[in-house]
Amino acid sequence: MLSLPGFAAWFRAQSGEEWMHAMKFFDYLKDREAAPRLEAVPAPAAEYDTATDAFGAALANEQAVTQSIHQIFGLAVEEKDFASQSFLNWFVTEQVEEENTVKSILGWLKRIGESGQGLFLLDRELAQTRRPGTSADSVASA
Repeated sequence: MLSLPGFAAWFRAQSGEEWMHAMKFFDYLKDREAAPRLEAVPAPAAEYDTATDAFGAALANEQAVTQSIHQIFGLAVEEKDFASQSFLNWFVTEQVEEENTVKSILGWLKRIGESGQGLFLLDRELAQTRRPGTSADSVASA
């Protein structure tokens, strides 16, 4: 696959955001006097044949995260754990945004195919959308 530094920057920023989300869970559990355990997570693939393949895997991951959050939320409802429901509401909303962002990028990739020019322009756009103080919204609305 071509070298796409904007795509790489987007994924790097995304991984940092996911780490911050994990720390929110960790801190919440500590605040509730639980004993959080951090366990190994399987490493994602290191290489993909196409940018579309990479973003397809990203979407599948976001969908799996959404399903997990929904399951945890369901348990909080069953247990009448209102504090956890309130905490999880943010993640439910965040996952809608995350899935939509990846779907939007996948839509662009499907429209441009694997053309060098189209990938170059999208790569440049992704590099700009993940600078500190910006968001992926500009890609989603493009």
